[in-house]
Amino acid sequence: MKIGLALGGGSSRGLAHIGVLQVLEKENIPIDLVCGTSIGAVVGAVYCLDPDATSLQIKAKELLASDTFKNIGFNVFDNKDYNLFRRITTFVKEKYSYGKVLFRPYIIDREKVEKLLSEIFDGKRFEDTKIPLSVAAIDIVTGEDIVLNEGSLLQAVSASIAIPGLLPHVEKDGQFLVDGGATQNVPVEALKEMGADLAIASNLSSPLKVCSNFKTGLDINFRVDEIVKYRLAKGELTLADVIISPDVKEIHWADYRKLDFCVQKGREAAIRALPEIRRKMKRTIFQRLGKIFRR
Repeated sequence: MKIGLALGGGSSRGLAHIGVLQVLEKENIPIDLVCGTSIGAVVGAVYCLDPDATSLQIKAKELLASDTFKNIGFNVFDNKDYNLFRRITTFVKEKYSYGKVLFRPYIIDREKVEKLLSEIFDGKRFEDTKIPLSVAAIDIVTGEDIVLNEGSLLQAVSASIAIPGLLPHVEKDGQFLVDGGATQNVPVEALKEMGADLAIASNLSSPLKVCSNFKTGLDINFRVDEIVKYRLAKGELTLADVIISPDVKEIHWADYRKLDFCVQKGREAAIRALPEIRRKMKRTIFQRLGKIFRR
């Protein structure tokens, strides 16, 4: 029996995946396959190279404290600050940054992203992972979902995290690859195609809330994008055998200061899901045995 783990997208909220992995590891639930989207691709790739969830949190803490990460500039988009002056300053910077999208394909410099990912992956390839890994992206030339599972981890993860307009896209073999979150935010289908008999999904999406506060066309576009992502993710989740849903909805997508909080929420959600995981593991084993005896 192969147990697979689908790690969903969600930017900073994806730090909760670390807590999910810690619980599964502690409870001796083997993860045989991993498929990730966006931040799920980052966490999944680092874990598959070195399957040690405790050290994964330490690595994340060191990375988030590094100058290389700070130079990316995600803090510009996080305006949840109690200081009024800081909130106003951040708001102005955020609107200026979004305005730049009108004149260039992405906001954050490619060199900064590649420097960060180079420090994380250090030339590693899919072939170097100890657990089979796939990451999800979209080719916006053809509109097709793309699942990457060979070659450079840096290139594949760069594509999977390439939030349109924010992070640089990846051009590969005529493809124009960006973040897979729009159509494969929790890549359960791709995980099943890898050969998972039991698919566990770590889902960061929250139920869609009623919203009527639209001040700009950009607000409306973001809302439509949110609705589409939610509906597509809901469809993907119907394919999962077990869904783990960390409660990180209050975390701003660009706020990477809450590592320990997100990890704890991931742990709590995984612990709640343990009885169902064990039930589904037993059921899957019995089903496989039944098929063998019927032959």
